[in-house]
Amino acid sequence: MQQKQVLGYILRYACLAMLSLFAFRPLIVTQLSKPAPDEARLSEQWGMPVLTLAGTPYEMGLQHGQAFQQQLQQSVIHELYGGLFLENYTAHWALLRYAHALDRALPSPLRQEMKGVADGANLSYPDVLLSNVVLEMAYLAGQSPVLDASPSTLLGLGLGERNDVHVTYVMADKASVQGAAFAAWGDSVVGGALVMGCQYSMAAVDSRGEPLLILRKPDAGIASLTLGVPGSIGAWAGINAEQIAAVLVSAPSMDLGAAGEPLSFLVREALENADTLEDARDLALGRRRLYGGNLFLGDGKIPLAWVLEASAHRHELFEGERWGGVLSRGSSFMSAQMATLQEGILSQHLREAGQEHEDRLALWLRANSRWVSVEKLQGLLEDTCPGVAPADDFSLALLLVPEELGVWAVNPEVTSPGEARQMLSLGAMLDASH
Repeated sequence: MQQKQVLGYILRYACLAMLSLFAFRPLIVTQLSKPAPDEARLSEQWGMPVLTLAGTPYEMGLQHGQAFQQQLQQSVIHELYGGLFLENYTAHWALLRYAHALDRALPSPLRQEMKGVADGANLSYPDVLLSNVVLEMAYLAGQSPVLDASPSTLLGLGLGERNDVHVTYVMADKASVQGAAFAAWGDSVVGGALVMGCQYSMAAVDSRGEPLLILRKPDAGIASLTLGVPGSIGAWAGINAEQIAAVLVSAPSMDLGAAGEPLSFLVREALENADTLEDARDLALGRRRLYGGNLFLGDGKIPLAWVLEASAHRHELFEGERWGGVLSRGSSFMSAQMATLQEGILSQHLREAGQEHEDRLALWLRANSRWVSVEKLQGLLEDTCPGVAPADDFSLALLLVPEELGVWAVNPEVTSPGEARQMLSLGAMLDASH
C-alpha cells in the first residue's frame, strides 16, 4: 500500500510538471525586425575593453550580443544553468515563471535592449533576463531566489489559474561584489569640482567576463559611459553627458522584493534620463526595487553629491550639503534604521572588511581635506599612496570627474601603477563618433 502511495505521488508530480511546461505562456516581447546596425566598436584602454553602442535600445542590445556572443553563451551555460539549475536545484520552469513576473516590472526600453542582446548572442530572452537580474542579485545582494514548487502551485500555473509566483530568498552560493566608494567636492577638493570614485573586488564575476566600459549613444536619451560586464544592461557606475554621475556599492539586506528592478538598472536609467540631481534621485526612488545598496548620485554642475541607502522597500537619503563636502560608504548602511536590515545577512567578515575599506577612504579624505586632487585620488585608488593600508583583493578602481566628463579606471591585473593616468573624456568620445 505504501509503495502505491509513493508511486501515486511521483506520477502526480510528473503529470503536473508536464502540464505546467506545456501550458507555460512565454514572455511577451514585441517582435521587431532584426536590423543590420553598425557593428559595435570594441577598443581598449588601460587593458580594459571599451564597447561603443548606438541606436535604438534593440539595436544597442543587438550590437552588444554580437560583440560577445560566445562569451555570453558560455556564461549562460556555466553560471545560469550550471549554477542556479544544477547547484541550487532550482527548476528551469520555475525560474521562467519568475522571469515572467520580473519582466512585467521592467520598462520597455530595457526589455527591448535585452531582446537585442538575446538575438545578437543567439540566446533566449528569458535566459538573458535571468542572467541580468538573478545573477547580479547574487553578486550585489548576496541572495538567490527559491520558488514554491508545491503541487497546488504547479497545478494552478499549469491550468493558467494563477500567474503569481511565491518567492523566498536564500544566501547565494557566490561571493558578493565588495567595494567602497566616495564623493568629494567644494572646499575639500583643489578647484572645488566634484570627484567620485570607487574600488571593487570583482573576482566573483570573472566567470561572466572581465569588466568593461560601455559607451551608449541612444537615439532617445542622454549619452553615457558606464561600468559593467559583457551582456549587462544595468550599470554599477558611470557618468552622462549632462555631468550626472552614479556609483553603486553592494550592501546586502534582508529586505528584498518579489518583483521590481535591480538597482543597477536604476543607475542605468538615471544616467540615460536625468540632467539634475533631483531627477536622478526621483527616478531611483520612484520605481519598485528588487533589492538595495549604497547608491551615490552626483551633479558636476552644482557641484554636489548625495548617498541613497536603499533596500527594496526602505531608504534613507544623506544629502551632501550636511556632510562637509565628503561622503564615503562600504558594504554597511550608516543609518541605524537601515543597518537593522543587514543583521544576519551581512557576515561579520564582510562587515569588517567593508568597514575597513570605507574607513581607509574616509581617513585619507579627511587627512587630505582641501588638498584632494585628481592626481592624488588616482594614487589612492591604485594603492600607491604612502601610509595608506592597501585594499585587499581589489580588482578594479574607477574615478569620475563629472564637470570634465572624465572617467579613469585601473585594473591592477593588467595595469601597473602609474602606467596610464590619462582620463577618458566622454565629450571627446562623443565628438569623435560624429
